[in-house]
Amino acid sequence: MKSLWPIALTIAVTAPIAAWIGYHSGQSNSASHTRELETKLAAYERGIGRMPDHATPASAHTPSNSEPSPSRAANTNKSYSSVTDVLSIADPIERWKQMIAFAENLPPSEIPSAVSNIDSLPFDEMEIALVQFFIFAKFGADDPGAALASLEDGELFASDINSDPFSSSFPHNGFAHESIYGGWSGRDPATAAAYFTNTSRAGEPYAGHNGERIARAIAANWAHQDPRAAFEWVTTLHEDDRYDATEAVIGTWVAKDPGAAAAAALKMNPGEYRQDTLAEIAGRWAMDDLAAALTWATDLPAGDGDDALVVATRALANDDFPKAKSFVESMPPNDRRDRVLLNVSRRWDPTQPIAGIDWIRGLQPAADTEKHATQSIVATWADEDPFAAAEWLANESPGPGRDGAIVGLTSRIAGEDLERALQWSLTISDPKLRTSQLDRHASRWLENRPDTAAAWINSQPDFPPDLREELLSE
Repeated sequence: MKSLWPIALTIAVTAPIAAWIGYHSGQSNSASHTRELETKLAAYERGIGRMPDHATPASAHTPSNSEPSPSRAANTNKSYSSVTDVLSIADPIERWKQMIAFAENLPPSEIPSAVSNIDSLPFDEMEIALVQFFIFAKFGADDPGAALASLEDGELFASDINSDPFSSSFPHNGFAHESIYGGWSGRDPATAAAYFTNTSRAGEPYAGHNGERIARAIAANWAHQDPRAAFEWVTTLHEDDRYDATEAVIGTWVAKDPGAAAAAALKMNPGEYRQDTLAEIAGRWAMDDLAAALTWATDLPAGDGDDALVVATRALANDDFPKAKSFVESMPPNDRRDRVLLNVSRRWDPTQPIAGIDWIRGLQPAADTEKHATQSIVATWADEDPFAAAEWLANESPGPGRDGAIVGLTSRIAGEDLERALQWSLTISDPKLRTSQLDRHASRWLENRPDTAAAWINSQPDFPPDLREELLSE
């Protein structure tokens, strides 16, 4: 299973960078410098950004209503000559600031010695990874050719050069590549992107480690400078590399100019990738202007625009459920309406399940939509009161809604009473769904209590014979 450390590292990066920006925010006297700092922060928040172009000043900026802690003030004028010195700082905020300052001031020629045996230092694994991130990003920003060459010739951590990119050991080659490309693309994203693309054969994914995350780092940085160019680049990537990169560009571009991002996406070739991109735009746009996002998604062509409309109405349901309900009721009865209905029904008030089920039935959706929407409501109901849900279900007539309700109920009670879940599943009217639910619950029971389960299966005359034979022969 993949390690969770890359996710944790992304989160960890945000805190020190936010602290660093706060530290420097009072030092700038120009609007352009302020904009540059904001760009750097946004890039870091998306996973990887370039190292700042200036060193930490000698005196820290602090809000007027606060004073730095004694330990922080004592460290402000110090210069640290090794990773060990930096990681030994007791104050966490000062330690993170000095990680950046150390990396900023480290000449490329000294990087190999600085990271030598770094993973064996007696410090927290995540903080060691954070220092590496800053150092490699700075190396990539200053001299990307030398940085990448040092990985290829094994100058840096040769013993790990072929390691799993998700290995829990630090450092490793995939992580270093990601950091170097992040620093490089902060200064020259077009060249970094071209180099990334040229490392792979046409029609194939990135040949090295962490291609998807490296592409995202480049795209995130490029999007702050030229979102249109960044978007055009990510659309040329292999599907294995482009998903996160597209998300990074859309997040930045929609915040700046949602109309331009939307227009560019509509020029893409029809297909799943365009559908996903339109949906991503709808979700990001809805965060800032829900009404505009909903209007745009509603006007999209059927098919490719359906996912975007589902995302926009999900945001509407979270913000104002009565409006979302009215929106569904205003739609013409078709497959698109059914998809939106299903999504909105999942946000129905859990204290009013019967009203929700009646609302679904009143709209007369397709059988499959009624089944899944009812399943969702009853599952939530059964979480709170399975006995009330079962009592209501006992009086329901056969049909898609009842079948869905049974699936919803049994998904919640199976953990406590598999026999009861199987008894309910035997009454499902759809033969295919009945067989799949019986298989699901019976297999689990046979694993836990094989003799009891086998005896029950053999005692049920309505149990599908083929499934009985299959289950009991295993």
